[in-house]
Amino acid sequence: MTDDLAPLPDRLTTDDGETLSAEWSGDRDSRAVAVLTHPHPLYGGDRHNIVPAALARALPTHGIATLRFDFRGAGDSTGTHGGGSDEVADVTAAIDAATAAFPGVPVFGVGYSFGADVLLATDATRLAGVVAVAPPLAVLPFEMLGSARGSTPTLLLSPEHDQFQPAGDAERAVVDWDDTTVTTVAGADHFLVGATSFVADAVVAFVETTMATG
Repeated sequence: MTDDLAPLPDRLTTDDGETLSAEWSGDRDSRAVAVLTHPHPLYGGDRHNIVPAALARALPTHGIATLRFDFRGAGDSTGTHGGGSDEVADVTAAIDAATAAFPGVPVFGVGYSFGADVLLATDATRLAGVVAVAPPLAVLPFEMLGSARGSTPTLLLSPEHDQFQPAGDAERAVVDWDDTTVTTVAGADHFLVGATSFVADAVVAFVETTMATG
């Protein structure tokens, strides 16, 4: 799949001058594209984590191209970890790249863990939808997460036994958010071992529903 998008850049440049290692998957005629964000870089998170890696394999089989990248200070990306606030610029750079690579095609954001919170804190006005997978809802001030996403359709995939934000707590936390659905990932904990297929299927269903009703 990746070879079909080989001419696209494998480095992204942020507004503050960092360069991020990036990887695409899918086809040129994809009906949508998803920007994927990874878990906490200070705890070994990068674009090869099982969740973004599984999504990069699964989504293109449903006509959804993907762009995953390493946050600043992770992998071969330049810079140092910015506590989440600096990483918002990284997500913005990826959205810019996906929008330029697939003009006129809906762009979705799909973030996992730390990457989910950073995605929720990013201006989502250009996104067709946002999927936050196991968001801690604590990386950045909570009010940033609610205000940045605005009314963009949002799905929270909340593991039943998440060590950082259990499903019930997550649902109560976002009860006042517009156009937001919380789906419990039954039996899973924060690390989603054995549950990546469920996550991929849920993302595909969300993309399809959002595109059909948007």
